[in-house]
Amino acid sequence: MNRVVMILDPTDLNVPEMMLAQTIRPERYGEPLSAFALESVPVPYFQSDECLIRVMAAGVNHNGVWAARGYPVDVIDLQRSRGEKHDFHIAGSDASGIVVAVGADVDDISIGDEVVLHCGWWDSDSVADEIMDKSAKIWGYEINFGAFAEFTRVKRQAILPKPAHLSWEQAASYMLCGATAYRMLHGFAPHTVKPGEVVLIWGGSGAQMLDRAKRHEGQQSAIYHQGSAEHLNVRDRSVAALICGQSFHWFEPNNTRLEFKRVLATDNPVFLVWNIRSPDCDGFHIAYERLLSGAFDRYLETLQIDDALEDKIRQFFSGPFQERTFHNCQRLSASGLLERTMSCSYASQPGTPEYVAASNALNTLHQEHQQNGEVTLNYRTRVVYGRV
Repeated sequence: MNRVVMILDPTDLNVPEMMLAQTIRPERYGEPLSAFALESVPVPYFQSDECLIRVMAAGVNHNGVWAARGYPVDVIDLQRSRGEKHDFHIAGSDASGIVVAVGADVDDISIGDEVVLHCGWWDSDSVADEIMDKSAKIWGYEINFGAFAEFTRVKRQAILPKPAHLSWEQAASYMLCGATAYRMLHGFAPHTVKPGEVVLIWGGSGAQMLDRAKRHEGQQSAIYHQGSAEHLNVRDRSVAALICGQSFHWFEPNNTRLEFKRVLATDNPVFLVWNIRSPDCDGFHIAYERLLSGAFDRYLETLQIDDALEDKIRQFFSGPFQERTFHNCQRLSASGLLERTMSCSYASQPGTPEYVAASNALNTLHQEHQQNGEVTLNYRTRVVYGRV
């Protein structure tokens, strides 16, 4: 078994000194077709808690698109800020391959092991929920030498056995999204999903998502509907609970109340939930508010809708209702800030000039205000609940 303490010497490990890779360079930032180029680059060094993998197949996901465009994060500039010297980036956050070298602190991986790689990258002394640790990064995005090359280096914890019944291509296709979904379903005990339980797929209302879901209609517990708050398109008295997250302000209150009364099979209260941003609590929030007002024409329309919210709430509940508030926050990387902003109803559509301009502005804002790679959005989470 080959072992090294800090860095790889290719001549000692029976691997070439150079490899082919699909690289990204700052002067090519843009659409992936033009941003990626096949080059010969050095095989990466690796540290004692890492392994070197010969890539057999690589998976494609949106990290590669973001890296190629150079926003919301300029990944090469980010890596240089940590002292790295490379003027290129190798993307790719999903892969399958064969172990060709093992770090000195790795004692349970062997040369020749067929493996699948996940994208998690964190220090050995990380917190129990590792992806939330301050050291956590995404291999192939924030970390260079990803999957789009002949060889890659990864942390030991990112290495899993390749299922024998899967091809190399199949094994490289699922881990990033699959692990994210698995963590959502099973990572927060005791709130874990068990066989036979009914689940709500939040945000699963798009036509394409519903079409794909309906291919599995043979499962008796799965029912798929698409509708609006005023017409939910489900049977009378067929719903146990209703929670409206960040959405009630768009509803027509009287028709919504009648529809909710029709479908509810219990006397459970209806919950209306909002995360209300603190727009002037510090310099970042003031600048963010200014950016939203200038970048999105519909943002001011949303504020006008919010002004009418209290009357809508009073119209909606047929009797008394209660309210609770508590502090909440989101700590966001540059890509997280982009996703958070562009998920709002007032945001521009991807591919439009407005989207590109807003993305660049968000990236600049993040760079100006980030601390340890993150900005913090502070909220007052408001929960209003009552019976209809």
